[in-house]
Amino acid sequence: MSYMLGSDWSDMFDVIITRARKPQFFRPKRPFRSFDRTLGTQSWGRVTSFEKGQIYQEGNMDDLQKITGWHGAKMLYFGDHVYTDLADATLSMGWRTGAIIPELEGEIKNFNSEEFTNAVTWLSSLQDLIEKSQVLHDSPEAEAVRQEWLKERDQLRVATKEVFNPRFGSLFRTYHNPTYFSRRLSRFADIYMSSLTNLLNYKLTHTFYPRRAALPHEVHYGSGLDGCSMCR
Repeated sequence: MSYMLGSDWSDMFDVIITRARKPQFFRPKRPFRSFDRTLGTQSWGRVTSFEKGQIYQEGNMDDLQKITGWHGAKMLYFGDHVYTDLADATLSMGWRTGAIIPELEGEIKNFNSEEFTNAVTWLSSLQDLIEKSQVLHDSPEAEAVRQEWLKERDQLRVATKEVFNPRFGSLFRTYHNPTYFSRRLSRFADIYMSSLTNLLNYKLTHTFYPRRAALPHEVHYGSGLDGCSMCR
């Protein structure tokens, strides 16, 4: 911290906690210890309040809330691991959580690439054609065309996946479906970003609102398909 921010770095924080040892920090067992930077040792006296500039070690989430009065949605906790950082914070304590995902920067770059955009646009149109063409089930010519479209669709699905990684695809999506990681992230994180410094682009008073995602039955499929919905 001294190397990155200077010798007065501790003045920038209200509370400084090191050696928290997550996920043990989320269990109400270990007390906070005051750390002496000069001697490099811990004191064994009970910590009942936090002093600005003082370093504390170990501790637990319950005591942190009792001492500071920071509860529930007043807390915004950042971490880079869905389970060891975010799960307990949101499920047990009701904190707001932010996930740091460095891979997101590359994902966004690939998502905005011309290759991916063109492929996904055509894939979506092609799949729409395949679905609607099923009403022509008595036409051998239409069936032959549909089979060719299905082959091209499979090729496009593989191509859009390989844009991100030739073996594993995107971290967030497998073909049309969210990955397991993406679903867990949606469950345990209120917001996610590639770096904490991304927030420098927003004012402290900025509010992030969740976006409405269409459910399968809310998509307009057109005549003849009303009431039918597919989740995958």
